[in-house]
Amino acid sequence: MRQPRLPNKTLQAGRTLLRPAVYWLEDRLSVQAAGLGDEHWIALERHVLDNPPAARATCLPDEDSDWRLHPVSDLTGIIRLDQARVLFLPNRVSQNAGFPGHRAAVFNRHARRVSYPHTPNILGRKLRAAAHGQSYTRGHPPKHLRGRVALLGNATSDTSNYYHFLIDSIGDFLFLQQTLPTELQPDRLLLSHAAQPWQYEILDLLGIERDRIIGFHEHRQIVAEELLVPVRDKGGTRLTPGLCDRIRDAMPPPSDLPHFGRALYITRSDSPRRPVQNEAAVRELVQQHGFEVHALSGMPVAEQIGRFAAADIVVATHGAGLTNLIWCEPGTTVIELLPNRHRVPCFQRICQERGLNYQLLPCPQPGTERGLTAAMDVPLPALAAALQRHWTP
Repeated sequence: MRQPRLPNKTLQAGRTLLRPAVYWLEDRLSVQAAGLGDEHWIALERHVLDNPPAARATCLPDEDSDWRLHPVSDLTGIIRLDQARVLFLPNRVSQNAGFPGHRAAVFNRHARRVSYPHTPNILGRKLRAAAHGQSYTRGHPPKHLRGRVALLGNATSDTSNYYHFLIDSIGDFLFLQQTLPTELQPDRLLLSHAAQPWQYEILDLLGIERDRIIGFHEHRQIVAEELLVPVRDKGGTRLTPGLCDRIRDAMPPPSDLPHFGRALYITRSDSPRRPVQNEAAVRELVQQHGFEVHALSGMPVAEQIGRFAAADIVVATHGAGLTNLIWCEPGTTVIELLPNRHRVPCFQRICQERGLNYQLLPCPQPGTERGLTAAMDVPLPALAAALQRHWTP
């Protein structure tokens, strides 16, 4: 007799209870990065890139807010492996959104998974695939790469996010460039990207030849003659100290800036995520105070850098385009319109690093849709008061 199927909620609850046990087992079967030994683990001081002036500590804003935070990693260093295998795991959510989202799992020459902060768990995926008679690698023999290869980013599967591309992936490249001697620099770069024009603009600004780049989505698995994996704080809740200055030094604003506006309002009208329901009223208010209104989609990266470098005040809804705050001059005022159910402090941290005058303006997100995507309302009286306090045209 055919057994009745369990309800979806029951299955989901079972998976939720089982997941910690699977993670625990996988950690026991994996080799920890710091346990690889001196030959394969280059330990570094956590603040190896830390060089911001002490005065910037006075720019700590609104530390009592309900920020979404993760613990600071106690590991900073570089994994260095011979004959390492890298398995690229597709992300169904990313693929359904129209871009190739992948994460990478690293295995040493003995086929043991290497565990370090931000590495994805794979055992649960393998068990689910096996239960359906599937395999990630069947029919996909590994591509063998000669020379020294660096695995960059890998903190998220969002391959078309401006913040994660710059802070996680390019940040890893600069991390290696800063900490390793010339003879240990990578020949090729494994990079999570979506072939966006702005991504190639950034690579060109950094002088990275495109034939050095291998996308995560190009292979199911590779074996690298020598693999480098940077290990440091990444993602939206932690920022490696000094990184903003390193990115700015590597991609400086033009010395002869055009006559850009001094007051910027960055709109999210070009994004389906977190739309501003009273966008028209917000635009009218900021334009009354002499603000230029810009959507950043399609704007060349060099122009974005120039506009932020020339600004005296920036008002913007929370979004990846605010990564350009890296190029603002110290003392620039930033008013972030922050959705109250998506309190990620990435841009607050950039302001702290760059010595910017930061103010948070919480914006309600009505409804039950998750905070990452839900629409938001900007409180106009609070915004008007902030403009009155911080800006004189």
